[in-house]
Amino acid sequence: MIKDITIGQYYAGKSPLHRMDTRMKLVLTLVFMVVLAACGRATPYEPTTTITTTTEATTTLPQDETREIYHTVTARVHPDMPEFTFTLRGVWTSRHSTFSTQDRTDINSIEIRDEDNTLVQMIDGLETHQSWMDGRFELLDFNQDGYLDMQLVILSTGVGSLSVPSYFWLWDNAQGMFMHNDQLHEISQTFNVQLEDDGRVLAQARASAPGGTIREWYVSENGEFVQVEVHSYTMEWSGNDNDEVIHRVFHKQRRNGQWHIIEDREERHPLHD
Repeated sequence: MIKDITIGQYYAGKSPLHRMDTRMKLVLTLVFMVVLAACGRATPYEPTTTITTTTEATTTLPQDETREIYHTVTARVHPDMPEFTFTLRGVWTSRHSTFSTQDRTDINSIEIRDEDNTLVQMIDGLETHQSWMDGRFELLDFNQDGYLDMQLVILSTGVGSLSVPSYFWLWDNAQGMFMHNDQLHEISQTFNVQLEDDGRVLAQARASAPGGTIREWYVSENGEFVQVEVHSYTMEWSGNDNDEVIHRVFHKQRRNGQWHIIEDREERHPLHD
């Protein structure tokens, strides 16, 4: 059949499309063209982009802790006296920050009782700021009268400092109680006060010069602490270019109420030999 058809020649077919009315064919042709045009204007395909947001975990700091604490020390102030129990009461606080945790102990009272649990003395209204408690309270005989005295550190100044502000109470046997000593308390604002093996009170501090130390010794006389020896060593630089280091040593002692110079010298050494 294809061999008998000339291209462009009308061929009378018998299908439903061929038998359809001519006007309907025209309408369907127009509809087909509109559909093709609408498909051409369809939204082009766009790939779906997935955005993932990562949130870093936030570290939650522990809450600050505060609790009441107490620390007890038992000792005899004198061999002939009953045993006393010293109870230090205060507040322990632990503060947390991003980089560290800081513990602090604040002692606000000292309660003293004898062997029968009878209250001997209550010392309150104290203000201390310590990093720890053990070793911050001591019983020593500062005035060498045979009775133990009390020392309580007020402020923990750290290893790099020689000044250790402290409270001092000396036992007054006539009144049967501890009495605050203003003189040692004042010295401790600048010096680290200690009791030497020979019974003298040693006060030492760093010199104001770039380097060096100052030591002062005291003994108790008639209820007062009297200075009996001073030894200072300082080191500093001189010259516009700090080309020399100067060492100064000064040492004096008090004997029979008079001061005697033991050593007083200065040495200069070049920094660059």
